[in-house]
Amino acid sequence: FLQSQFGDLMVDVHSDEAGKYIAKLGIQGAGNDVLINGDYEAESGAIQAKAAIRSFNIDPLSPFVKSFVDSLKGTLSGDVEVKGTTDQPEINGILTVDSLNMILVTTGTPIRVPKADLLLEGRQMRIRDLTILDSAGRPAVVKGEVRFNQFDSLQYDLRLDTRRFLVAGHKRYPDQIIYGPLSVSSLLTLKGDMRGAKVNGNVDVLDSSSVTYVYR
Repeated sequence: FLQSQFGDLMVDVHSDEAGKYIAKLGIQGAGNDVLINGDYEAESGAIQAKAAIRSFNIDPLSPFVKSFVDSLKGTLSGDVEVKGTTDQPEINGILTVDSLNMILVTTGTPIRVPKADLLLEGRQMRIRDLTILDSAGRPAVVKGEVRFNQFDSLQYDLRLDTRRFLVAGHKRYPDQIIYGPLSVSSLLTLKGDMRGAKVNGNVDVLDSSSVTYVYR
């Protein structure tokens, strides 16, 4: 992590009156161009902020997610506004994911997202036809919404459609618990929250597939 390049970080936080804080944060360089302005009232929890993300390089985030993904690359951009309180936030705007690449450590599966828009509408994020490609360019399409009443409380209602998609690759990592190759065609719905999920639908395993699961 200490060798990662984030660019130059600028932080300015001050208080014009008791309990009210005004903040300005910027990141410039190393593929990043981000500016965030906002204010926060400690007593009421009221927050108002705007983020102008011309480009945010997600590569340096790799050390934080290395248990889950490897070879993380891509950029994030968009404009986001946050209003309300920390308990009941209202988040509006669009985040665009561009050239996202990673390998899922659990399954050894390389995936990429060429480009996708995530629509933030109040207390939900709407996903419209987010296309994930496997190593052979075969798609998995995700659509639906994720709702958040609070920052730490999520509910999701998603639909996943795959066509001959590689869900488990060859063994790449010592801690990989599923390896194949395993390819499937599926039509699934995924509903739930932070406590658990309910999955319904159909999954067809291709004849050429094989799978090994390591129980621990």
